[in-house]
Order: sequence, then structure tokens, then C-alpha cells
Amino acid sequence: MEESESSFDMLLLIGVLALFLAIGLPLLIPFMKGDVGGFDVQIEKTAPVTRSMLSANVDPEARQYDSGDALLMLVVADENAPKPGKVRFDRNGTQLEITLDEAFFSNRKQSLETLWTGIPSHAKVDVRLYAGPEGMRYWNFGFAP
Repeated sequence: MEESESSFDMLLLIGVLALFLAIGLPLLIPFMKGDVGGFDVQIEKTAPVTRSMLSANVDPEARQYDSGDALLMLVVADENAPKPGKVRFDRNGTQLEITLDEAFFSNRKQSLETLWTGIPSHAKVDVRLYAGPEGMRYWNFGFAP
């Protein structure tokens, strides 16, 4: 009886191995040849060739602000604007400082219209936050010549 059980176990083992070999070998051959997986491999003829994320430049570019963005910051500012609450427009050495206080918010439209006439439209702006020992002092919008 033991011989029949052990021979049955051996036949079962050979059958399972043959089954796994019949299924696994066709799937394993492309991996061994290097035809499947990874980047820069075209799996189907109609599929575009994939690119590696390592070869692509994923570093973000610094956004270039213009005068419209600077004015938009003042348009959306509210009484809860974070410190420093001051904005300075620096154009060719001429500085205009705006304090985001109650006077600005009560007369915002006229202030923005006056500011809009004084700055060039769609000019490149360098945005910087100046700070001192006591904390943040003002946002500076420097216009490029």
C-alpha cells in the first residue's frame, strides 16, 4: 500500500511540475530574452515606446510672474492677509509701498486703478519677501528693465 501511495505522489508531483512548466515556460521565455518589462520597451507594435522617468527632466521650473499676477495678489487680498501686510512695487528705483490696512480695503478699486496706470502691463516681475530681525517686513515686486 505504501508503494502505491508513494508512486501516486510521485506521479502527482510530475503532473503538477509538467503543468507549471507548460504554463510558466511560455511566460518566462520573453523575460529571459529581455523583451518584456522595464522602460524603453515596445510591448505591442502599435504602442508608443515608453520613456524612463529617470531620463525625463521632472524638476519644476520656476514660474515667471508678471505685473498682472502682482495686481491679482492685491485683488484677492483680504483683511486676514498674513503678515507682513505690506507690498512694495520697485520700478527703476521708484518705490511705491502699499499697506494692506483698512484704508486700502475700503478704497481698493481706486488704489488698484492708480497702481495699474503706474506699472507696465505684462512686464516681468521678480517677487521677493524681505525680512528683518523682527520678522517679515514686506513683499517686493521688482520690475525687470
